[in-house]
Amino acid sequence: ICYILLATLVAPALVQMGADPLAAHLFIFYFGMISMITPPVAMASYAAATLAGSPFLETGFILPYIFSYNPALLFQGNLWEVGLAFASGVVGVIALGASMVGHMKRPLHMLERAFLFVGALLLIKPGYITDVIGLAIILSVYFLGLKQKPVQTVVIQEQKS
Repeated sequence: ICYILLATLVAPALVQMGADPLAAHLFIFYFGMISMITPPVAMASYAAATLAGSPFLETGFILPYIFSYNPALLFQGNLWEVGLAFASGVVGVIALGASMVGHMKRPLHMLERAFLFVGALLLIKPGYITDVIGLAIILSVYFLGLKQKPVQTVVIQEQKS
């Protein structure tokens, strides 16, 4: 019932705004069927964020925006476009996750997190220029981070009596 309602009310508006019809229907399907974990409803995300002790906005998901913005992820385009969209999407989502969590093989500083966030958004946006700039930003954060000293971790073991 949810999909039927959204398909009759929302999908035509998305198509009129320029979205590909398949992407529009997948977008509303995703939001309609999985609205418990995606904003603005996100009741399950509120519960998960409370249990995990994490901020609510970091618990939501970005997937429907990615495939609505880039139809090549729905295999609409030639093999090169689909492969590039897939690769840049994967790297972008990993970088976005690292920027949200604040860790990429080591704890990240706020400036590094900001750069990763910008690089991830540039990779998620389709286009060769944005992909090259986004990848350069992400790789520079990664390789500059390798030159820093690793963070020492201390493991405390409980003594048996």
